[in-house]
Amino acid sequence: MGLLKIYSRNMKSITQVAGFTLLEVIVVVAIMSLILTSSLFFTNSQFRHESLLSERRQLVSALQTARSKAMNNVQQTAHGVALYPVDVVGYVIFSGQNYSSRDAGTDTLVVEKYPVTLGSSTPPEIFFSQLSGTSNYSGELVLHDRHSNRVTSIVINYEGKIGW
Repeated sequence: MGLLKIYSRNMKSITQVAGFTLLEVIVVVAIMSLILTSSLFFTNSQFRHESLLSERRQLVSALQTARSKAMNNVQQTAHGVALYPVDVVGYVIFSGQNYSSRDAGTDTLVVEKYPVTLGSSTPPEIFFSQLSGTSNYSGELVLHDRHSNRVTSIVINYEGKIGW
């Protein structure tokens, strides 16, 4: 930081004023822009991670809803979740033994909020038996983030337990 002298018309020094040099200002602006750029990168990465976890929670909620309806014998039938059926971007909670023979009037559409792809071993639908809540599928549902390499999973066993 240098001192700046202000002169009157006859070149006599009136006062000295402290100020910043151009180089100091440029260095501070460069440091602030680096900090801002790096924080935007980390914020975007965190947003993608939280969005993937939110999508997992949404799918878990749909599975739990279907299992709960089956165990409570709602409409005296089994209930299930169709994963990305034709013409739907998301999941459909349905009543019946399978998606093709369901009662379409009772469907609940759960729209995908964040684009993910499911693992190749994921079945097109998971249903839970009436009263017992047992599942037709036992294994891991793997959700892949389409924009990064992040992966998360949901585990279902034949007894209908859903873990994440």
